Amino acid sequence: MRELTHPETPIQGRSPSACDAAGCADSTPGHVHLPGLEVPSTSLDARPSPVPASILRACRFLSNAQGADVFWELRRGLIPLVGANREKGTTSLLEDVACPVPRLASMTEQVTRMLREGGYADAYAFGHALEGNLHLAFSQGMRSAREVERFERTMESLASIVLDHDGSLKAEHGTGRNMAPFVGAEWGPEALEVMWRIKHLFDPGAVLNPGVVLSRDPLAHVRKLKPCPPVHQLVDRCIECGFCESNCPSRDLSLTPRQRIVSLREMRRLEGIASLSPA
Repeated sequence: MRELTHPETPIQGRSPSACDAAGCADSTPGHVHLPGLEVPSTSLDARPSPVPASILRACRFLSNAQGADVFWELRRGLIPLVGANREKGTTSLLEDVACPVPRLASMTEQVTRMLREGGYADAYAFGHALEGNLHLAFSQGMRSAREVERFERTMESLASIVLDHDGSLKAEHGTGRNMAPFVGAEWGPEALEVMWRIKHLFDPGAVLNPGVVLSRDPLAHVRKLKPCPPVHQLVDRCIECGFCESNCPSRDLSLTPRQRIVSLREMRRLEGIASLSPA
C-alpha cells in the first residue's frame, strides 16, 4: 500500500476496481488528484521501472476521505479476518521482510510464487512499499511430519529469496525462533560471532530466551512447535495476537483472554495425548 503525504490530505494509491467499489467519483482516469494539483499519469508511466510487467496494475489516486476510510478499515481488519477463517487446527503465521525499494517488486513476485506453489491458498502480502517492507501472512499446520517439512521448506525458500535481493530477514518485528537459524546467512560468520560474544557477556549461562534470535541449531525453527488443536468455534478463530487484552475487564482479575485460550488449547492437546495412552 503506497501512501503519499500532503499538507492537507493523505492520498492513497488504489486500483481502478477498488476505487469504483469505494465510490470514488472524483478519481478521473488518467490523472493523479491532489488538492490544487493535477498531474497526468503519463508523467508517472514514463519513469523507467524494474517492476515485472506481470504484477503491474493501473492505478488511480483519491482524495475522498470516505473512500479512503474503506481501504484503511480493510487494512486494519485483514489479519484477524483472514486468520479467523483459516483451516481448523492450523496456526496463523506472520513474517515481515524487507529489501531495497528498487528490488521490492521482484522479491514480492518471487515470494508470491513460492507461497502459491507451496499450496498456501489463504496467503496474502501487504506492507510499506516506500520502505521496501513486505508482510506475509499464511496458515500453517503442525500436525504431522509432512506439514512440518513443508513449513521448513517454506522458511528456507523465503530466506533464500530475501537474501538474493540483498534484503533483511526481519523488517519491523523481532527475529524470534523462525529466523534464528538464518541470521548467519544474512550477516556472515564474523558478525554472527560478534553477536554471540555480546550475548555471552550479558548471559553467560544462556538462560535468557535460549534459541531466540541466536541459535546454533539449523533446525531451531521446526523444533518445539506449538500445536493449535480445535477447541470451540469461537476459540478456534483466535490468532493469539493479544490486541484484545488491553480492553478486557478481567485481565487484572484472572487470566487474560489470550491466556485462557492458550490454556484451553493446551488442555485439549493433553486430552488428545491421554486418549492415545493405554488404559
